[in-house]
Amino acid sequence: MAGGIDAWNGLVAGGAYEAGLAYFSRASRPEELISLSFVLEEGNRVFYERISQDLKEEEAASIFRSMGQAEERHKETLRELHARLAW
Repeated sequence: MAGGIDAWNGLVAGGAYEAGLAYFSRASRPEELISLSFVLEEGNRVFYERISQDLKEEEAASIFRSMGQAEERHKETLRELHARLAW
């Protein structure tokens, strides 16, 4: 992990940064943004879980499982935030 993205030699996402922001309309209500964030967190969780299943090195697989568990905690935070806003 030393060097972060500047040291990365693998594949990276392409395209303009602003293109991804199309999903986040300024007119969106907070509840809608929370829902979208929840879906993105779940997508990340599935991604990390599938990677962990394909890795042969247990230490690397464990790291990706931990990242998936972090996404679950993020989703719980979003659930709590949504409940606060709903009241």
